[in-house]
Amino acid sequence: MLGKLMKYEFKATGRIFLPLFGALVIIAAFNRLFIALDFTLPKIIASAMSGFMIAAIFVVAIILTIQRFYRNLLSSEGYLMFTLPVKVDSLIWSKLLVASIWTVACLVVVFLAGLIMSATRYDLQDIANGIREFFRLLRQAGFTDILAGIEGILLLVGMLFSGILMLYACIALSLFVNKHRIGFAFLMFIVINIIVQIIIGVVAFSVDMESLGAQLCAMSAFGQVQAVLGGFLAYVVITGGVLYLITRLMLKYKLNLE
Repeated sequence: MLGKLMKYEFKATGRIFLPLFGALVIIAAFNRLFIALDFTLPKIIASAMSGFMIAAIFVVAIILTIQRFYRNLLSSEGYLMFTLPVKVDSLIWSKLLVASIWTVACLVVVFLAGLIMSATRYDLQDIANGIREFFRLLRQAGFTDILAGIEGILLLVGMLFSGILMLYACIALSLFVNKHRIGFAFLMFIVINIIVQIIIGVVAFSVDMESLGAQLCAMSAFGQVQAVLGGFLAYVVITGGVLYLITRLMLKYKLNLE
């Protein structure tokens, strides 16, 4: 059922994202042509349009992430969604996975458009050399390419999930009120971030930073990087887990459809 929910979600959102992606790539290609031909005014116009399209893609990604969750699960459409023979977890995961995939797609398309607009053969060589040097330094520190790739992907995926779940949790908490839910969700976003910062401050104050720094200095370069990555990954997993739990509990026990 999760696959069917994701398929439906991709169809609903693809109608918006795919034309935006195509428009950005086309504008980037024209921009590259105008740059090569040194057409000043068309180049300026195309560059401005490219910048606008890039900003629009990310704004649309955020708006759709919020809109699809709120409209499908908390508004009148929720009557249909919650009558389906699926668990709350499947509903949340379908939204989360699709939103994450589209976010990654946005980054990939924007990067591709940037290469089309500005990259030359020498620029691509510099990028490739930089990537090779980065992995050479990791191997020198004790990493393997596979280990570095797995840990990097896990951290990025965790950060992406945690960011989207922050939006979902804030929207779900708006079930505590019957009116002005969007405003209440925005207030919850501020409150949750303040609470997180307070917790981080309390933990940092309670830890002996001098002793911790000495322990890190005593480690190898590999151990230091692993400790830092492990700390970030633990923070992301704990934060994302709490936000997911908030979202799940609110949808399961406090659901109040408009």
